[in-house]
Amino acid sequence: MVNTEDAEKYRKYHDELLTSLFEQHGIKGRWAEFAGSNEGKALPGGLESESGKILIEDGRIFSFWLDWDTEKTAPDGTKGWYTLGENLFTGSAEDGKFAYFREIFPGKTGYPKLDDEAFLAAKKKLGLA
Repeated sequence: MVNTEDAEKYRKYHDELLTSLFEQHGIKGRWAEFAGSNEGKALPGGLESESGKILIEDGRIFSFWLDWDTEKTAPDGTKGWYTLGENLFTGSAEDGKFAYFREIFPGKTGYPKLDDEAFLAAKKKLGLA
């Protein structure tokens, strides 16, 4: 069982890493994660792969897939660093392929539904509801 202190350290490292990765894509300021799911792969640094969505202060929504990219350059210049799924794709040749990290639009992508509880909680956290 994970103790509270370890869980807090994990969450802090996780959130700081995501903030750094989002900032690399021009997303600055507060964000709220929702619709997250553990994807079952251990990553360096004690993290786990996950997919999810974030709502940012201006109301835009992004999907992401936290993973490890062996070819991405880390901040210290070495090979291998975390990715938001910029180079990971979903979809089919018939329907089109989409990067996991992308802006999504309610009503056009099917999710989030505007009355989804997790989405509404993210809006409330950011003062948008």
